[in-house]
Amino acid sequence: MSLINYKPHIDGMRAIAVVSVILYHLKIQIGGASFLGGGFLGVDLFFVLSGYLITKILVAEKIETGGIRLSEFYWRRSKRILPSLVLVILTSIPVAWYVLSPTELERFVKSIIASLMFLSNGFWFLELGTYGAQSGLLQPFLHTWSLAIEEQFYLLFPLLVIFLGGNRNFVKYLIILTICSLGLAFLSTIWNPEFSFFSPVSRGWELLAGSVLACFHVYHSNPEKNVSWPCKVSSLASGLAILIILVFFYYADLAEIVHPGFVTLPVVIAACVLIHFDSQSNVVVQLLSTRPMVHIGKLSYSLYLWHFPVFAFGRLSDHEHPSVEDYVFWLGATYFLSLFGYYAVEKPFRVGAKRIWLFWSALCASGFIVAFSAIVLIFQWDNRHFSNAITSYHGNQSDNEQLRLESWSILDQLDKEESIGTWNAHEPSRYELKGKWFIDTESTKVLIVGNSHSKDVYNAFALNARLAPDLEFARFGIRKDFPNKQIEALLGADNYLAASVVVIASRFQGALPEGLLLALQAISTDQKRVVLMGSTAEFTSPGSVPFFDWYMRRYGSEAIDSLNAQAYLYEEHTGKNVDKKLEKIAINYDAEYISRRNFVCNDKRELCWLASEDGKKTYYDNSHWTLDGARYFGEGMLRNPSLLDALKEEKM
Repeated sequence: MSLINYKPHIDGMRAIAVVSVILYHLKIQIGGASFLGGGFLGVDLFFVLSGYLITKILVAEKIETGGIRLSEFYWRRSKRILPSLVLVILTSIPVAWYVLSPTELERFVKSIIASLMFLSNGFWFLELGTYGAQSGLLQPFLHTWSLAIEEQFYLLFPLLVIFLGGNRNFVKYLIILTICSLGLAFLSTIWNPEFSFFSPVSRGWELLAGSVLACFHVYHSNPEKNVSWPCKVSSLASGLAILIILVFFYYADLAEIVHPGFVTLPVVIAACVLIHFDSQSNVVVQLLSTRPMVHIGKLSYSLYLWHFPVFAFGRLSDHEHPSVEDYVFWLGATYFLSLFGYYAVEKPFRVGAKRIWLFWSALCASGFIVAFSAIVLIFQWDNRHFSNAITSYHGNQSDNEQLRLESWSILDQLDKEESIGTWNAHEPSRYELKGKWFIDTESTKVLIVGNSHSKDVYNAFALNARLAPDLEFARFGIRKDFPNKQIEALLGADNYLAASVVVIASRFQGALPEGLLLALQAISTDQKRVVLMGSTAEFTSPGSVPFFDWYMRRYGSEAIDSLNAQAYLYEEHTGKNVDKKLEKIAINYDAEYISRRNFVCNDKRELCWLASEDGKKTYYDNSHWTLDGARYFGEGMLRNPSLLDALKEEKM
């Protein structure tokens, strides 16, 4: 098209975007912080570029031909995106089958299906929003969320151009949409940052910013009317823009900024400035147009697709923290796989592929992917690598996510009409709100209140109920900050009204929440006995997996006898200050304080039981108990005179 011309400096911008994202995902630690902590903003740069390029193509076609051939547009998008994506998926499948645990493999299968359907952003919002979910760095196809947002944009935006693109007021409409999307992004990020991060509505303004600039360029493409900016002005504007981008890439912290939102705005504006000032006499444009930058820019899609699976599988296949050698190998593998993918698949399909080739290739690849997915999801295909790992784990389960899910199974079995999962860590289930758990009129009725750690304590008591036949136990899930609405729900629950003892067993960090004090005041007013439980022992790991797993993989099951002594050396001590605060509060509210840590660790013997006496794994992460752990620690708890006295002694 006459209105479209190639701009090599845009490939240079792609290079900056993809390199920043890759370095961000490496998570190289320097002085306790990740190098290029704002590299995630490279994705936002990609969004601006995509909005600009796609809009320029569509609007130019609309002006020149009076319409848009949607079939041709989607054909070009399919050739550009699908072949390389399918190649990465097919290459990842055998690696995933060997490296991943059963629950990880099941999630992997769902993620590749979501990526092919361009629904990854929704899938990962739901998956990573689960309490206790595995780190995003270990999800090989997490990065496809951004592809999903772009494809959702490509699906809807051409329709907008068809109806309005021939009108010069189209720019005004786009500006209004951009401002609305930015406002919604700001509000939704405050309301729910995770939702905003993955939402196409919250990201739409970044794509639309590129669209507005593209329309401006297309509508003012007459060479006789073009404004020629002075070289110094152009270079100064571009230099300032690239400086803003690099500063934000280096200093921004995702955990501390409102993103996407107004804080992202300078990067988006700077990206538009870099695109706009494209004079060949511009020093920044010249640098961005150099052969190395253009080379990386042309590989950017392949680099983006390959880097995350390479990094994730690299982390998953090794129990140690990544070394410099690991980083170098990952980067080398990413580059050469991208080079192969670009020249063997991406470029041939994009330039010379016939529709019939793409159709049969897609059909065969989809058939294989669907068959593999069905085997994993329906037939529970056995992963021999992890079956062998169980043996090397002294007979213990190596799949920590499976252990996490199992730890909720006791609560799940109480009410057949309600499915209990990790969401119950933050709020009470229907059965906890309305159910009546206590049966024996003569028993002492104990209600355990808290987040996921109260689940562990409930499991410990339930699995050892034979040791205390005159006690009955119920549980009420509540957020760690004890919000007012949940406190009100607690005070009205049937189990609370029937209980004579309330055990608060949660995990607190730093300052104790005001809600906890309000709950204690209300419970005390109701003349119920209160037992405040301190934190359980928590553990760091010298590797990338929980301490038990790291130790077993490094030293083998024959070294399990020395595991507990080594675990004592890796206990975190941050919870001890919180426990001191709880102990003081217990005195103020006439409550009994019980140290939960003392049932896990013995300071005199310098042991922490990450393996029970019969070698069972007691923790599935750094702070939560497995069912075997709950059974083991619960036996010690219900044989402890101090705890039994606290539960049974009448309130004076």
